[in-house]
Parts: sequence; C-alpha cells; structure tokens
Amino acid sequence: MDHQGKKPILEINTTCSVFVASLKEALTAEGLLVVQSFDLHSARMLHADCTCPNHGTDQCTCELVVLLVYRSVGGPITIVLDGRDGNTFVFATDDAGNTFRPSTIEAIGSAIQNAIQKNQIISMAFGIE
Repeated sequence: MDHQGKKPILEINTTCSVFVASLKEALTAEGLLVVQSFDLHSARMLHADCTCPNHGTDQCTCELVVLLVYRSVGGPITIVLDGRDGNTFVFATDDAGNTFRPSTIEAIGSAIQNAIQKNQIISMAFGIE
C-alpha cells in the first residue's frame, strides 16, 4: 500500500465495499458534495484474468475507492479507501496543496465517525497530518 509516503488517518476492520456507502451518505449529511471517481472492483471486472500482485491470484480481496469531496469553496479533498483482507485504510489529501480548513476537518471527521458507528465498526485512529 503505497500512497506517495502518506500515512492513513484511520484503519477500520471492515471492507471498503461495506464502508463506502455509509461514508458517502455521512459526508453528504455534513453538507459536502461527494463524487466517487474510482472503484478497483469495477475496473477489474473488465479484466477477468487479472492477477493480484498482493495475493498472486484473480481471487483478490484488494479494494480501492477514491472519493472526491467538495466543500462550498475550493477544490476537492481526496479520500482514498484502500482495503485488503477485510481491513480498510483511510487516506485524506488536498491535491491542490492547500491546508485543510478546521470546519472541513471537523465535517469529514464527523462523517467518518458516523459511518463507523452506523456499521458498528472497530477503528484505530491515526489523525490527519
């Protein structure tokens, strides 16, 4: 799991596919616009014989979902859900290099916690860098 040296803000003990729907709903409830720009499972459907570099088989449990989260002003914050073997690591970056506004950090943090509670997931927090 290489994200250009970035560390995850959170690790949760569930699959991306379980968590992503609740997270998108919770982010929207916080007043943020969410666009899912990538889903590894959907992309892999086009390549039936694709073997996973982590598992060495086409029976891969890897998941990768990219969400673009828009605030009322400015460009999107990218949230990446990177999952493997039943665990998901959550990464958040502002691709434009801008700093996170405190209200945006609070809204994203609240949405993540609400999604975790909704699914009764155990998590390990790391914090936004």
